[in-house]
Amino acid sequence: MFRKSSILFMIFLSACASAPAPAVTATPPPPTKNAIPTATPTITLTPLPTRTSTPDVVLLTFTKNAFCRGGPGTQYFDIGSFNQGDTAQADGRNGTDPRWWRMLKPGGEHCWVSDSTVEPNPAAEALPVAEPEKSLPQTPPDLWGDRICKKGGFAITLNWTASSTAEGYYIYLNGEMIQEIKRERQTSYVIKPPLDQPISYGLEAYNSIGIGERITLEDPGCP
Repeated sequence: MFRKSSILFMIFLSACASAPAPAVTATPPPPTKNAIPTATPTITLTPLPTRTSTPDVVLLTFTKNAFCRGGPGTQYFDIGSFNQGDTAQADGRNGTDPRWWRMLKPGGEHCWVSDSTVEPNPAAEALPVAEPEKSLPQTPPDLWGDRICKKGGFAITLNWTASSTAEGYYIYLNGEMIQEIKRERQTSYVIKPPLDQPISYGLEAYNSIGIGERITLEDPGCP
């Protein structure tokens, strides 16, 4: 009995020794995730606007006596004056030729002088373009005449459409002013011109700042 048990024990050990060891399966490492590239922000540099330098103070010296007008042109009424040798500050200019300068008066008001009345100053060209504080009157859109031509007499009635910005009108005969009309709504005027010669008529609207463009009519006259 002992021997049989010994044999069985030896067989058991032999079986255990001959059995292969279980295979150990290596666990693969987790897959490597592809790194997501980080976008580098693009910085766009916006150039700063170009600044036009404006001189702080521009002084003009007068070479002759000069009117200072309500706007840049002789059609504007004069509202002041400068004497030869005076120096004053300019703070603006017109945008066309001939050049006019907007002058700063001692009380803070403005008026305009012609470039032909002051010494040259290149710095003045950097001044900003300015507009007059009030506009010239609108020119009447039309002008026509009703003629009466008969032996021993000639008369013509000038007619026009009223200007919406006029304060009155000037009437011209052969280039000379013959009448001022101080009523902005008046739209006719009778003239008795001489006989036997060609004539011309003219009309200008005006307001407190100046005179609008003149419109004219040519007439062969009354024989």
